[in-house]
Amino acid sequence: MESRTVGGRRYIRVMESEERTDADGHEREPLAGGQPASRWAVREDAVSATLDSIGDLQRQICALQAEQVRQVAAFVDQRTSLDADLGVPDSPGRYRSLIAEVSLVCRLSTLTAQSFVADCYNLATKHPHTLAALRHGS
Repeated sequence: MESRTVGGRRYIRVMESEERTDADGHEREPLAGGQPASRWAVREDAVSATLDSIGDLQRQICALQAEQVRQVAAFVDQRTSLDADLGVPDSPGRYRSLIAEVSLVCRLSTLTAQSFVADCYNLATKHPHTLAALRHGS
């Protein structure tokens, strides 16, 4: 019996060494150590490897999203500080300008960029533990 955990699920494979064919009558391919393996087991390994790869990619995406959230929040702080230093009056127009800049670089509509910036800023400034979990792919 062989067991494997993939993506939080446990798979158990039971194989008898005397059998040379699987339930469908297909001949089994030998494994290392002389144990027979069905062709389905070999395919299952490939499917499991693909699933593991998908999980790894998702963790990488989460880490990149966490970095993007951090940088958007930093941009808001930097732009607000620079505008204040330059004497730009605090107005809705200043905020719309900031949103327009993010909208252009992220290729988002203005309304989507407004929500995105607000979510990023709140996540980075008010929910640091959630941001850390996102960075680690949790």
